[in-house]
Amino acid sequence: MRLLIVAAGFGTRLRKGAKHLVSVWGRPLIYYPLSIAGAFASKEPLVVVQSVYLEETRARLRENGLDVELVPSFCPHCENGYSLLLGLQRVSEPVLLSVADHIYEPCLVARLLSGCPSDAGVCVAGDKDPKLVDIEEATKVKISDGRVRFSKSLEDYDYVDTGVFIVRDVRGLVERFEGRRDLTMNMLWSEYSASGGVITVVDVTGCRWGDVDTEGDLASFESGGRRVLLEEILLESGGL
Repeated sequence: MRLLIVAAGFGTRLRKGAKHLVSVWGRPLIYYPLSIAGAFASKEPLVVVQSVYLEETRARLRENGLDVELVPSFCPHCENGYSLLLGLQRVSEPVLLSVADHIYEPCLVARLLSGCPSDAGVCVAGDKDPKLVDIEEATKVKISDGRVRFSKSLEDYDYVDTGVFIVRDVRGLVERFEGRRDLTMNMLWSEYSASGGVITVVDVTGCRWGDVDTEGDLASFESGGRRVLLEEILLESGGL
């Protein structure tokens, strides 16, 4: 299984340049999903980035002992579903997928891998009761009549999307959505499910995670309520 990380946003809400390169405890933000999820993958990770950040990303990752294959996006205004498809076009095997701006405990990935059934085209790690995220800003997941919807605006929902997935139906997704520049990942998953694709939600409630969208989120990892999570992750990895 190969790790794929989508990091093709510009971090406009954070206002500190490329979000995946923002420093969190002296390391670029993307270091954390690369290190945590990368421990469960068997091949060199793939990272999709905007072409303007290609060399800076390569340099920052090498400074932190990480070598990855970078996939450039030359479409700065395309949605993140398009960036995901760029990455999927480079692989033929199942993919462990992570967004670049989430930090999570290893147990989240372990439970996703062990709980993803073999007949699922896509599995998503879902949290029923996240403690370290703003629910209003988070993507919610609703399961109804065998179909799965992803949206930030759902008021009635079953899980919160942690941003970590297993994608087995790589070819099916590429063939169905290739060239679509308008798709967010939430739209892509929802359309895939509505058209008959099998998405399974794996319950990872209890595994801690958080995201970085704003300066307040960043401050929370540096010195606020999410700092303990980061300290424990770094201690477990030998990074402190």
